[in-house]
Amino acid sequence: MLRKVSNFYILNNVSSFIKGACIFLFILLINASSAFAIINSDINKKPLPRFASVKFEEVNVRFGPGKNYPIKYLLKRKNMPVKIVKEFDNWYLIEMVDASDAWIHKSQLSGNRYGFVNIGGYAKLYESREDETIVAKVGNGNVIKIDKCSIDSAFCEISIKGVSGYLKKQDFFGLLDGEKVN
Repeated sequence: MLRKVSNFYILNNVSSFIKGACIFLFILLINASSAFAIINSDINKKPLPRFASVKFEEVNVRFGPGKNYPIKYLLKRKNMPVKIVKEFDNWYLIEMVDASDAWIHKSQLSGNRYGFVNIGGYAKLYESREDETIVAKVGNGNVIKIDKCSIDSAFCEISIKGVSGYLKKQDFFGLLDGEKVN
């Protein structure tokens, strides 16, 4: 197939060249897709479900994982906690406090931990885990910052509008059972 002319090899058959080029491109494609799979597997190594928070004041959530899917509704609450239940490429299927679900692009979320008070009336914010002294009453629908939460306690250390204290885990959405937050 090849014949030597000076220090160069010349293909006698053009179809052999095309076959060789196709094989080369096929090998290149396999290696590129393997590298892409490795990159994606790093993203997917985070355990599901997990919590995140909305990064901006207004965020579109969609019926499916992509901009081609119609907007389901507009989230209008910065720091609102959402539960990530599924991942597809750069899109997350999230569950909200009302148990509704929608798709959101990962760039719209933050790893900062917040909670949403979801009990009737208000939740009591205590001075400490052991003390019954009430520092404040946090109304239903308020977003709280989760500062610290241990597995062995019924309380989490939280803050809201410059006030810190301990709130019962059962009084807010934004924490998995048995989860620790530092």
